[in-house]
Amino acid sequence: MSLSLKLPTEKTNVTNSQKTPPQTKNQLLAQKIAPPKTVDQALSLLRNPKTYNQVPKNFFQGKLFIGENLSHIDFTGFNLTGMNLSGANLTRTNLSGANLTGANLTGANLSGANLSGASLSGADLTNANLTNANLIGAYLKKANLTGAYLPYVDLTYVDLTNANLTGAYLPYVDLTYAYLSGANLSGANLSGANLTDSNLKNVNLSTATLIKANLIEADLYRADLTNADLTKAVLENVDLRDGNVRGADFTGAELKGGMF
Repeated sequence: MSLSLKLPTEKTNVTNSQKTPPQTKNQLLAQKIAPPKTVDQALSLLRNPKTYNQVPKNFFQGKLFIGENLSHIDFTGFNLTGMNLSGANLTRTNLSGANLTGANLTGANLSGANLSGASLSGADLTNANLTNANLIGAYLKKANLTGAYLPYVDLTYVDLTNANLTGAYLPYVDLTYAYLSGANLSGANLSGANLTDSNLKNVNLSTATLIKANLIEADLYRADLTNADLTKAVLENVDLRDGNVRGADFTGAELKGGMF
């Protein structure tokens, strides 16, 4: 009689530290999707919430987007310095906190765009459409907004120091606590604008329209108001010392408590 012997099988003891942890869906997705190589690939990734984070924040720096449709894309916090976005469609695009220093946005459509906290220092926004755009806390020092269209826009606390707003359309904008020192607003339309407590030192407002504008507590030290229309404007407690008001129209304006 033959006996069959069963030899014990060896068991491999695997400790928890040796086990490979299961990968998450996001980790697997990251392995499958490489960083974009072209602009079209990058834009496609941005439009998909699952692949949004695959695009490096500085990928678009210095790129050309002349006349491109970039509406509704989220560029929050992106480095877009030096980009050429002239004539681009940026309707309702999210550019909050983005760096657009020196960008070319001439003739761009930025209606409804979110530019809160964005840096637009030295950017060219000539003839840009900014209707209903959010620019709260934006940095526009030395920006060119010649002929720009900004009706009813909220510009509270915006820094427009030495900016060029010649001929800009700014009726009923809110410039409360805005910094406009040295800015050029000659020929601009600021009818009904709120400039309460704004810094307008050395500003050029010659031939500007400020009908029914609110300038309470505004600092207009050495401002140029030559031939400006301030009909029915409120200038209570303003500082107009050393200013040039030659030819300015103050018909029906309130001038209580100011320094002249």
